[in-house]
Amino acid sequence: MYIGGTDLIAMHHLVSEVLDNAMDEVVAGHADKVDVKLIDNATIEISDNGRGIPVDKHPKFKLPAAEVIMTTLHSGGKFSNNNYKTSGGLHGVGVSVVNALSKKLSLEIARDKKVYTQNYSQGFSKNSLKKIKKGSIKKGTKIVFSPDPEIFGDEINFDSSIIYNMAKAKAYLIPNVEINWTCPKSLTKKNIPTSDKLHYSDGKTNKNLSFDGKKGIGNQNITRSYSYHTSN
Repeated sequence: MYIGGTDLIAMHHLVSEVLDNAMDEVVAGHADKVDVKLIDNATIEISDNGRGIPVDKHPKFKLPAAEVIMTTLHSGGKFSNNNYKTSGGLHGVGVSVVNALSKKLSLEIARDKKVYTQNYSQGFSKNSLKKIKKGSIKKGTKIVFSPDPEIFGDEINFDSSIIYNMAKAKAYLIPNVEINWTCPKSLTKKNIPTSDKLHYSDGKTNKNLSFDGKKGIGNQNITRSYSYHTSN
């Protein structure tokens, strides 16, 4: 994963990486819903209803797989009897970089009818992965993170228009996924709603999709910047 700097675009690439990870589960046929919730100008929540990151012991590190994936470069999600074999992304090198560049990150996993949580800061675990009785998701993975101001500065904040259009591009490119968008009214901009359900049954064949509030495909730069995936 290469974020290209410490500016606004680089910070939003962290969002792109986590969103791409959730979309990996959709592409692999294990999820059909993704939630993107901008909590405030420095915190975002992204979840999917996929399989959930594995929690079994890593054969090399002897730690829960989820903790290794979240904290170790190049660990990937392909080490446990082929049980989590999507192509790169969250659950691979990318999310460990997102974690390292975050002031705080919380992970929730709902897998095999059990729920687990763990908290991190600047790439390090703050506590052990623990099983809880009840979580906020029924299945899949939820990540909430805040980019580290020591890296990106105090003046750079999340831009709702960039993230909304990013999510819209994903829904456009991948048919039959439902991406639920939520954003505080105080952070919305022109043509950016506080909530929206992004779903296009025919995917990229939808000719009326707009990324800038106008007819047709607008804001091409945002689409190109955020609709690709890095895995190394």
